[in-house]
Parts: sequence; structure tokens; C-alpha cells
Amino acid sequence: MKKRFRRKWKRIVVTILLVSICTACGKAQEDHRAADIADRAALGSEQAVEMEVVVRTVRERVMDGEKTAQTVETSVIEETETVQTEEKAATVMLDEENKEAGWSVDFEIIRKAYHCNEERNDINIYYPQLTGFADAAKEERINALIEEDAKKWIGETNKEGDDSLYSLDLDYEVKFLNDRMISILYKGRRGYFMPKDAKLRGKAVATTIDMEEEKVIALKDIADVSKLGDMLLADKFKNITMWDGSILEVEASTVIAIYEDGLEADLQERHSWYTDGEHFIIVLADPKYCDYLEYSIDIESVRHILDETLLKKLE
Repeated sequence: MKKRFRRKWKRIVVTILLVSICTACGKAQEDHRAADIADRAALGSEQAVEMEVVVRTVRERVMDGEKTAQTVETSVIEETETVQTEEKAATVMLDEENKEAGWSVDFEIIRKAYHCNEERNDINIYYPQLTGFADAAKEERINALIEEDAKKWIGETNKEGDDSLYSLDLDYEVKFLNDRMISILYKGRRGYFMPKDAKLRGKAVATTIDMEEEKVIALKDIADVSKLGDMLLADKFKNITMWDGSILEVEASTVIAIYEDGLEADLQERHSWYTDGEHFIIVLADPKYCDYLEYSIDIESVRHILDETLLKKLE
């Protein structure tokens, strides 16, 4: 008798589960419900009550599952809408940055990238491009100038057969922008991965472009490099580069003592500069103390050694 009851019990439970699953899938349940009722009628009242509780519990779980599915679906929709909102926000983000930085311009910045991952090279350079000029031809020429200047920092790449991996990663920050000038700072890392070693160093370079004249302004174009060297040696500039969250206490005179014999030539060819509109910043490549250092001074303190025509373009 017990075995027969157990067999019936198992058959009923299986039937109930099948009925519940079909209900969740939205299929017809009439035949299974009829069988369910018939089987329960054969049982005693106590067992029938117990089975009713089981049925109700299973159905409640199915309903909970459906609610969970609806919640997940709603969550996916909300996340999709969030992504779409973020994408829309990204299209105006740079324009908002222009406003926050106080840049009053009628054009926008677009982020572009150059990648080279061939012949054991891993090169990634991000650089700005401008859009929205009234003069489309001028816009194209300035963008070509920015792109060409950014790529010049690649240097000599690996050739086929080299056993090392040449790596260069540079990202940019626009430090100053108006209708006549743009000043850009690039920072990242450069070096080689070899079979048993890796030599990566921090790298920083800067570019300032005269958009009226459509040319890159080198240090020698804006400053009297001889007098600039004297001011660096006299430690008139302040180190502003953060390393590991703090400024490395290294004076400019200590750094450039390495290049003192050829300092003027290095200032013309090796080192770069940028401005934020209020300060004049020199980026010194330094192989001894750290990878690079930036030294800043108020523009008013060096106005006497800077080209006045170019200074007026910063106003």
C-alpha cells in the first residue's frame, strides 16, 4: 500500500512540476490539471491538503520567477538607456570642458588615435582634432599639422626580425586653447620589452601650435634660449611634476647640469614647452633623476625673454 502511495505521490509531483513549467512558458494546462485533480481525489483529505500546499508553493515560485525575469528585463532596458545617455553626454563633454576651462571658441575637440601593432611594435598615440571651423580647408590643415606633430614622437620603430617589442603609449591634455593658439601636453610611457627584460620609462612632450600662422612653435621661436637657460640654471622655475603623488624635489639647475655644455642646443631641439595661459612650462627630458620633469614660471616673470607677438595671441 505504501509503495503504491509513493508511486502515486511521485507521479503527482512530476505532473505538478510539468504543469508549472508549462504555465511559466504560457502553454495550455487543461489536460494536466484534470489529471492532477483526479489523482488528488484518490488520496485522503490530509494528503490532498498537503498536495494543495505544494501546488500553491510551486506556482508562487513560478510567479516569482516571472517577476524576476521582468525585473531583469527592466534592468537591461534601464542600463541600455543609461549607456545611450552616456554616449549622448560624451558628444558634448568636450564642449563642456571648453566652457569649464574658460575657452571661448566656436569649435570643438575630437579625440583621435593612431595605432601600430605590426612587426613587434605596440604604438598607441591619442591626439586632438578640431571640428567646427568656418573655414573647412584651414581646419583640415591645422588637424594635419597636429596629427603629424603627434606622430613625430614615435621615433625609430622595430623592423622585421627584431626580438624586442617596441612600446609607446601617449595620451594628451589640452592645456590652452583659443581661436589663435592650442597648447597640448602628451604623457605616457615608451620603451622596449625584451625576452628577459623590460625597459619602459615615462615620457612627456609638449606641442604649441599657432593656428593663425599654421605652424608649430618651438622653444627657439618664442624664447631667447640663451637667457632661458640662464634662468633655469638660476632656479627661477618651479618643479610641478607629480611622481607617486608628490613632487620630486629636484631643482632645474641640477637636472640641466647634465646638458650644460650643450644646453642652448638642447633647448632648441630636445626639450619642449607648453602654456596654460598664465604660466610658461618647460618639459625637460632627464635620464638621471627620473623620466621627465616640468618646470613652471609665471608668464609675467619671463615676458622680457618671450616673443611679444606670440604672447598677444594668448590673450
